[in-house]
Amino acid sequence: MPAQIPAPGFKWKQIELLVQSFYTSNHNSSLNQLQVKFT
Repeated sequence: MPAQIPAPGFKWKQIELLVQSFYTSNHNSSLNQLQVKFT
């Protein structure tokens, strides 16, 4: 990774956290929907 880019890891970490929370919330909501279907 070139050193000229100022703090690239920070921005990617933020994006990664956003994506993780997005997928986690989607996963949890679909799990809840499945539980509602099967109970």
